[in-house]
Amino acid sequence: MQTCVTISSMRDRIIKYILPGLAAFLSLVFCVLWAHDHSSGLERAFFYPDISSEEYEGAGDDEEVSVDLDGEYSSPLSYEGKRLRNLGIRLASQGDAEGTVTVSLKDSAGNVLSGSLPVSEINGSGYTVFEMNGALTPGNVLFSVDTDASGVQVYNRVIYGEKDVLYDGPQLKLTESSFPEKLLILLILLVFIACVAVYLPATRISPSWEKIFVLQYLLMGILFMSVFAPLAEPDSGNHFKRVLSVTQGHPIGLPSEDGQIGDDISWPEDWETDDNVNLTLYDAVLSMDFHMNGNPARRLNFTNIALYSPFSYTAPVAGAFIARLFTDRLMVILLASRLANYLLTGLLLFFAVRIAPFGKRYILWITALPLFMQQAVGVAPDSMLTALSILLLSIALRQRYRSDRVERGELASLYVLTFLLSQYKIVYLLFALFVFLIPPKNFGSKGRYAFHVAVMGSFTAASALVWLKISSGMLSTGYALADSQTEKMFTRPLEYLLAIFRTYGEEGFSYVAQLLGRNLGSFAFTTNPTVLLLLFTLLLYGVMSVRKKSVRVDGFTVILLSAVMIFTAFLITTAEYIQWNDGINLIKGIQGRYFLPFLFPVFILLCGDDTPVPAGSTGHCAEDRGIVSGPSFSDRPVLYPHWLLLLCFVPQILLFYMYGSLR
Repeated sequence: MQTCVTISSMRDRIIKYILPGLAAFLSLVFCVLWAHDHSSGLERAFFYPDISSEEYEGAGDDEEVSVDLDGEYSSPLSYEGKRLRNLGIRLASQGDAEGTVTVSLKDSAGNVLSGSLPVSEINGSGYTVFEMNGALTPGNVLFSVDTDASGVQVYNRVIYGEKDVLYDGPQLKLTESSFPEKLLILLILLVFIACVAVYLPATRISPSWEKIFVLQYLLMGILFMSVFAPLAEPDSGNHFKRVLSVTQGHPIGLPSEDGQIGDDISWPEDWETDDNVNLTLYDAVLSMDFHMNGNPARRLNFTNIALYSPFSYTAPVAGAFIARLFTDRLMVILLASRLANYLLTGLLLFFAVRIAPFGKRYILWITALPLFMQQAVGVAPDSMLTALSILLLSIALRQRYRSDRVERGELASLYVLTFLLSQYKIVYLLFALFVFLIPPKNFGSKGRYAFHVAVMGSFTAASALVWLKISSGMLSTGYALADSQTEKMFTRPLEYLLAIFRTYGEEGFSYVAQLLGRNLGSFAFTTNPTVLLLLFTLLLYGVMSVRKKSVRVDGFTVILLSAVMIFTAFLITTAEYIQWNDGINLIKGIQGRYFLPFLFPVFILLCGDDTPVPAGSTGHCAEDRGIVSGPSFSDRPVLYPHWLLLLCFVPQILLFYMYGSLR
């Protein structure tokens, strides 16, 4: 029978409830204030001419054909936004002209928006911005400028030499306000109230950890599927091209004459063709009518993604293949790929939560991270890699601490998991060594243990080496610096090691901030550093707020997990150094998302066994420990920080949505 721990002192109440609650409240306040002060992310800009990148904006040469206003100047435009925030136009004024300039927009329904400024406020070197703040009917809009001053000019012709574009018409920047700020704040308050309403009754029941995981994963999945535009995660464009290529019967892709790896794919003309496709939800809706069979295929490259084994795309390829049996709509195929990746990732994690002998709540904390959930609802292999490593470690820990026999199903799982780890990303191959946590006696005999370890290790290593041979050929064609960087690494090893220490010393906090969702994908909005510090504090509090630890993990487990993570970090760093760097100083290309698979073993090392120990037990065997299925009312300190972190993350995601996904 589980004992009930009573918090009797005010000090315990302050430490366990009031201080974390205050931290959560402050993170919400800071997050909203930060978003308000950086509201440029709330905007979606329409450029005329349609050249929105900073590389070309204002980079052209204006010809001497600016129009001197004598009354009114007008020009038709096509505007696809809804709520206009402001309008920027390139104007110039001569001398000390006095008077006002008024700009106006009239849509097809007869609605008129206008704004005025004194001539003295004209910005002759850039855009002069007029506040508009109103709704327009998307479609054809008539733009006009009127002034009562002389010497005011509209630049209406520009030559963009780098892109060889000659444009006749006003140079405009129309900025759409995608969501009213007051409604956003109200929505966040409603989320706060809803979280409180759900938490209070939840502390009165004893759900299993599996049920809590399913509820959290489904709710967060629905939220992320709704919030994040398709292909919002890093390198998502190339990942999806690779998925489509595999469904077309090309598991490795097709090389081009210049050594690039790609395929002929039907792709919307207005979608970007490089690593990332910066779609908004608005763009996704407009692309719903794109049919792959009705549009010609064109050559698209994905050389960096070709380094992934086709096995790593099992889930999204399965979803895409099934979808293509029923439709050729590209957006439906993309949605099916995302859904398959999300469901299979969740299934693996569900079994990990069920199997893990302890640390079940650590898995829930990892899946609560916005960065992980963004990957889970995407098409990249990263979330599956994290789920595979967590499941393998959960099986190994169960065998080491809770079981005395490896069943047939578990043995088959070990073979499959170690093979897949070798195929998803070869730099994470060392995670397969978690198998050595299982005592030899659990296999029935030392001979059977040696046999299975030898076969499993040989098969995993051989499959990894085969793919390494294939992918190294692609690496040599796609990355010209690979050979020279490898030579530097072996001829100047000390300098290379110093570069590694320097990189993690200077960029370590940045990697942690990325894990906590500092910025997600290509979104312009970033989370306030103060909020990240508060979230990090809450995460540590939640992971380490164990009511009563039974035993810590043994020394061999500590050594093995530590060694695997250290050497895997070295392999990750080396891979990035070879691919993306041309010297030895700071190593570029490392991202916080690469360390998501490290979190579960790190939590195990920091906190050990978090299973509550019944009164009178020794805590050294499964029968004596009285393992409980989930948190009960007396486990409030376990549920409370978990709820607080979700309370912070959900509004953070809503802010990303309102300030980024619709821009």
